[in-house]
Amino acid sequence: MDRAPLIMLVLRRAIAPLLLASIATLAGGCRTVEPWERGALAAPRMQDEPHGPHAGFVDHVRQSREASAAGNGSSGGGCGCY
Repeated sequence: MDRAPLIMLVLRRAIAPLLLASIATLAGGCRTVEPWERGALAAPRMQDEPHGPHAGFVDHVRQSREASAAGNGSSGGGCGCY
């Protein structure tokens, strides 16, 4: 007795609701932003980078203090010297 068709049927019935639920969840996150809402979304606290304008300085400090920062393009040792 071949169980492959039965397994495929069970998988389709299990995956279809999950797929539909994930599509519905992702589609619910799409929304048009009204012009009067853009000010709140452009606030500094809504930025991805927590340090904002100081991000370059923070990156420089981290690169100069980390011995393994050679992957970021910095040179020198972990002592902070160049």
